[in-house]
Amino acid sequence: CYGTFLYNGFLSLYYLLLIQYNWSAQKIARKIEPWYHGFVFVLSVGTAVAGFPLELYNSLGQSCWIAPYPLDCEQSFRHGGATDCERGDNAVVYAWAFLIVWVWASILFSTVAMFLVFLSVRTQEKRNERYDFGRGRIAAGRTTASSEQSRPQSQTQRR
Repeated sequence: CYGTFLYNGFLSLYYLLLIQYNWSAQKIARKIEPWYHGFVFVLSVGTAVAGFPLELYNSLGQSCWIAPYPLDCEQSFRHGGATDCERGDNAVVYAWAFLIVWVWASILFSTVAMFLVFLSVRTQEKRNERYDFGRGRIAAGRTTASSEQSRPQSQTQRR
């Protein structure tokens, strides 16, 4: 499930490298993409498989997920090694290590990467403003007095 978050992080990295750092799509596909697919696969499958011998998958009300059994048992990390959990001891720790940290790291990375892309695009737009001779303003419907005067008489009368 959290592979989706990791791939959203990858898409953010892709656009950051493409826009901010001027990498080509071929360079990203050759240098980054295979490693990223491997990372997501190993992390997703590895954490899913690790949950079985650790007996982490238990009922969590209406679904199954990383949870202690019974739900209200005392986990050993909180009580100095003593536990009354039948299954899923330290499930909270594993949930953080296997899922929550990765999801939030991906969300944070995506946010920072998209902000950097925004800054890069804004900087490029500001650089390109000096080449704007008014054509974009007319097309966007933002006419100025000088553009009204330079327009032929027949176009001005149609309004």
